[in-house]
Formats: sequence, C-alpha cells, structure tokens
Amino acid sequence: MRKKVGVFKYFSVIFALMILVTSFTLITAFAKASDFKTSQKELKGEEKIVVLFDEAHGQKINSSLMKKALEAINSSENYEVYLNDKPLSYTNLYGVDILIITNPSNTSTFSSDEKLAVEKFVTTLNGSLFLLSNPVNLSSPYSGTASSLNSLLQTLEISELLGFAGGVHTNVIIDPVLVKNEPFSYILVNRSNFRDLTFVNEPENVDSLLVYSCSLRGTLLATVATVNLTAYVLNADYEVSGADGEPVWLQKHIVGNDTRMLLCGSTIMFSDLNVSGTDKSWFESENNGVLWKNLIEWLAHKTPIIVPEKEDKLPRMDLIIIIISFAMFGVTALSRYKIKALEEEPISAVLERMREKKKETKEEKPKPKIKKKRKRKRR
Repeated sequence: MRKKVGVFKYFSVIFALMILVTSFTLITAFAKASDFKTSQKELKGEEKIVVLFDEAHGQKINSSLMKKALEAINSSENYEVYLNDKPLSYTNLYGVDILIITNPSNTSTFSSDEKLAVEKFVTTLNGSLFLLSNPVNLSSPYSGTASSLNSLLQTLEISELLGFAGGVHTNVIIDPVLVKNEPFSYILVNRSNFRDLTFVNEPENVDSLLVYSCSLRGTLLATVATVNLTAYVLNADYEVSGADGEPVWLQKHIVGNDTRMLLCGSTIMFSDLNVSGTDKSWFESENNGVLWKNLIEWLAHKTPIIVPEKEDKLPRMDLIIIIISFAMFGVTALSRYKIKALEEEPISAVLERMREKKKETKEEKPKPKIKKKRKRKRR
C-alpha cells in the first residue's frame, strides 16, 4: 500500500503548474506590449489641453481674424481654447498648457510682472510658449514688432539662442524668384525647406506653404524652417540687411523634457485675412492650415510620434532569463514530487505489484493452438 501524500505535496504540484502557466502568460504579454505606437503626451495622460490665446497687448490680428485657426484647435475633443484680455499673471496662466502670443502693437509692452509670470509659466509650470510676429510694413496696421517679444526671451535668458530680427520693427523676407504672386514677399516653400521634418510629417503631411514673414536670428540648432537661397531680407528702411544664407522664419526651443517653445515670423500666414489677388485666406492657402495644427500638436507634446525600433519589440533578455528560471523551478518541483512519491512506497509493495502485473500479463496471453497430425491412409 502507498502512503498518503500530504496536503503540502498537493500544494507543491499546484504551485509548479501555476508557475508554468504564469511564465507562458508573461512571455506572451511582453511580446504584445512592445507592439505599440504612442506619443509623449499620451505617456503623460489623456487630459484636455488648455490653450490660452492672448489679445491683451494691442494685437491687430486678434481672435476675430484668427477664427479658422482657433476653431481648428477648439473643434478637437483634445483641446480647450480660452481668450485672455487681461495682463498675464501666474494666476491666469495656472492650468494653461499652451500660451499663444501673436504680434503685439508697437506701442504695447510687457510689464515686469508679466515677464515674471511668463518665466514661471515656462520654468515652473512647464507650459509651452508660441510667439508670432509679422513682417514689417509700416503702411499696414499688421506691421511686425520685435522688441516686446524679444524682451520675453531676454527674461527667459534664451535671447542669444533665438529671437526676432530687428529693433522696434521687424524686417521682411523677399524672394524675387520663388514667389506666389506680387509682392515678392509672398514666398512658396516646401518640405525641403524644413530642417526638422516632424513639423511637415506629423500628424499630417505638409507639401507646400505660402510664407509672408520676418526673419529670425539665433543658432542653427533652433532652426526649423528656412526659405530659399534666392531670398534676402529688407529692414524697416527697406535696406538689405542680415547675414548671408537662407533666412529663417520658424524656430524651436526645448527646455528639458517638458517645456517647448516655437517662434514664427508671421501671424498673418495663419490668419483669416485674404491673400491679395486671391479669394482664399492665408490660413486656407497651400498647407498653411495643416502646418498650424502640426505646430500646436508639437507644443502639446503629441508629436513626434514614438515608434520603438525593431529590436525593442522583443522582450528584455533579463526578464526572459527570470521567466525561464521560474519555469525550470516548476518542472523540477513537479519531478521531485513524483520521485519522492515512489521512494516512500515500500519495496515489497513494488515487487508484489510487479509480480501481479506479470501474472496478469501471462494469464491474458492466449495459448497457441496445437494442430493435430492427420494419419495417412495406406493404400
């Protein structure tokens, strides 16, 4: 007779089987988990992104002339757009994710309290900042100003890295070759003018743009987009100015992993103002509206899209080793239980069982039939 196996031994068998099943489940889960496509904002959560559009600094291109651009953001379920008509402060910037400041009037300035509030917004609240100016045109109410926006960059101590060219007034980029139509400041650019293709690839493709902009100054690292080699820059006195090379009209700056900034030399190119000589608004011209949405998505940390490299799709080797070790432990525990169960059975009982089995086999074996010899008859 066999000895009864204890409850602990039954538990060992169940535990070993659980380890085997868990090991298989973990390997499958790790293989599936690596097959993903996500963005930086999705890693932080899916809360709504708050956009504050400032119009408290004498902006001529305010929300009434930016309806299409603001509706393009607000129509998305991921964004909420608010208008600001009060001085900027830590209070009204708290909870804001993206602050947009378009070209201020040349008589408007930012107070020291406002500069401090913007600095805290960027450094403490990790908010994204979007500054837009305009090309100079002294006969137009939308003429660009540089000094007030540059003062914000000086407070942030990044004015040496990027900024708007010019003093009180900006300048204007001219290209007599690659133009849409008169004047020569309405310039056609395409994907090849971008140093960072994220902005023309994600989330939507941008093929061509109609640019009317002032130039930006700063380092090459900040450059996002330029115009063409045939372009040059005129200052407020309509004199050729600026360094040689392709004038820059779009810049970016990143502080750590949270704070993002964009500088654009034109508010007009995203406005509802009609392009002269056409029946289209600037926002609707070429892919200007698509670029606007791509810029906002970048400021919201939704781009660039993170796609794991091919080798990252496999589970980590250290985890595989741990899982295999658990599986081997489970198999070993199960085997040891079987061997120990046999060891606990008396040898006499084993021998008796073997004899009985042999006897049963012998009894079951059919007896061979004996054929009788026939006697031949003598003739």
